[in-house]
Amino acid sequence: MRGCRAKARPPADVQAGSRGQAELTQAYRLFTLALAGAAELPAMNQLRERPTLPVAARWRLAAAYQLAGQPEAARALATGAPVTIAPYRELAGTYGSDLRDRAMVLEAVVLLDLAEHVGPLARGLSESLSKSAWLSTQETAYALLALAKAVSDPKGEAKTAFSFEWTGGGATAVTSASPVVERRLEFGKATPRLVVRNTGTATLYPRLILSGLPPVGRETPAANGLALDVQYLLPDGQPLEVSRLAQGTDFRAVVKVTNTGVRGDYREIALSHVVASGWEIRNDRLDPSRARTTSPFEYQDVRDDRVYTYFSLKAGETKTVEVALNASYLGRFYLPMVTVEAMYDATINARAKGRWVEVVEAGL
Repeated sequence: MRGCRAKARPPADVQAGSRGQAELTQAYRLFTLALAGAAELPAMNQLRERPTLPVAARWRLAAAYQLAGQPEAARALATGAPVTIAPYRELAGTYGSDLRDRAMVLEAVVLLDLAEHVGPLARGLSESLSKSAWLSTQETAYALLALAKAVSDPKGEAKTAFSFEWTGGGATAVTSASPVVERRLEFGKATPRLVVRNTGTATLYPRLILSGLPPVGRETPAANGLALDVQYLLPDGQPLEVSRLAQGTDFRAVVKVTNTGVRGDYREIALSHVVASGWEIRNDRLDPSRARTTSPFEYQDVRDDRVYTYFSLKAGETKTVEVALNASYLGRFYLPMVTVEAMYDATINARAKGRWVEVVEAGL
């Protein structure tokens, strides 16, 4: 993610905007109506007359015609239509990407029974899902939906059957008609060991996915496309060391988020700032005497122990979020890490590690 600051290319979502997302949105509306048995043929015909329909919109409209009982029109749109999507990623709009759109194309070719396209598209989606890369909810959901339809058995005769043993436990038998089977496994202190035995006739593709949080105090800082700076100041602006505070101390956290410019402009950035349990957030918005100013943020959610702030950042831009705090309760508390990331591309992120803090009686 890091690198020299060359001239920033256009943001990914701007690039995507030129790829016909308006047509895809309209095609998706028409597909949804057709799926519900309320096809709007005049609107479908109007969209069909567009001289240059984007690939994803063309296939989605073809699927709508198929659902509407117009297979000839569906085939006419599909004949000679490309199935490849140029790489892109949206951070707003429809939150689309080339992977999401390839999944939509696969769903359409399955519906139109175009077997020559199913295999290559399914393999491509499977490879993308298997890579060690972050996927958005749009990508994961549409890919799984399309692959499930591509491998489903219309007669309902295929069965997934297997058994598994987890970390020395007994064998658990599983039988399912679903093409995707998920089981949650508890991760204990013992060395994990998974044994899967295929007791059916279908080919299995097991995957073990681990997730969790680092132990308290073991977090590490990070900066991937974003830079994060957290400072604590007294009301007069003097720097403050917060590892040991006198009870009743008023201070503020100043969090600066910078777009390093490596990947262009960002939209839908989420800053999560959780404070130590011994500190209280002073929500100035509840003070009627506070002067109202235009906020540089799209939305801010102030809760008892945390502040969520949402905004966009142009390449090279910095935005500052200030939180008024008070050291209220005696004791030793853990100050969690501060994190920021693009909501629809978690590879764009930064975090400041947490630490222990203490609130002591005044005068000690």
